[in-house]
Amino acid sequence: KIDGYQSESRIVTQSIETINVELKGINSKNTELQNQITSINGQINQNQLNINTKQTSLNSLQEKLAPLNGQLNSLKSNKTDLSAKLDNQIEAIAKEMKEKGKVTLEAAALKKKYEAELSQLATKISSIESQSKSTTESINLLNSEIGKFKENEIKLKGQISSLNDKISINQNNIDNKK
Repeated sequence: KIDGYQSESRIVTQSIETINVELKGINSKNTELQNQITSINGQINQNQLNINTKQTSLNSLQEKLAPLNGQLNSLKSNKTDLSAKLDNQIEAIAKEMKEKGKVTLEAAALKKKYEAELSQLATKISSIESQSKSTTESINLLNSEIGKFKENEIKLKGQISSLNDKISINQNNIDNKK
């Protein structure tokens, strides 16, 4: 009988040792999974910092764009007015030529002045359009980058969810072995 108990005791001891090894392995995996979750959370935090930085830059660019658009509209309006004045002056010169056969110096000087102002306005408009285009491109780039960061955050949160599921499975295995 004693031999039977001793044999049974050895089997139970071996089973306990096997279960303890398995539990240590599961606990080790849980620790590894927790470390991965911590790392991913760090990536998510960095991702959020990047989003915040990009959003700040985006807001700044949008604030710069509004006045540029206002200036552009104002210059275009001035250009339209000046073009109308130039057209009227050209008509007056044409009328003078037809009636008198010559153009007064004053009329020619006024035409030249309008043409110079129109050229300056066209240059300013071109410059502001260029700034506006550059700012809009920067805004689009930042929006794209923010979108990528948000997609990455969703992916990372999915990884955390998957790791938490694995931890739950491991915990259930531990509970079942106890």
